[in-house]
Amino acid sequence: MRDAGLANAIFLLGAEASPGLVRLARGILPEPGVDPLLLGLPLIEAYPFFPGRRFAQSDYHGLREQGRRPFLFITAGRAATYHTAEDTPDTLDYENSPA
Repeated sequence: MRDAGLANAIFLLGAEASPGLVRLARGILPEPGVDPLLLGLPLIEAYPFFPGRRFAQSDYHGLREQGRRPFLFITAGRAATYHTAEDTPDTLDYENSPA
């Protein structure tokens, strides 16, 4: 994320499915060193690309598909080890994690 110039970015995804969550996400007040970016889930679900299929790797998927519940997925970015056997505490970027 740092190499892409997004070291201070916090991504807010999923709000597009709920008008109330859109208002909440857009109303977040600025904090020094934090750049909230409101994005749509298709931006992260298109990788890897499989025609006609979403690629959801996080816990929000059950809320959306089974529960049809609004959710807001907040992340500082996805690491290559996300949801793999190598996704261990020592691989987390604690410096870039929200307090």
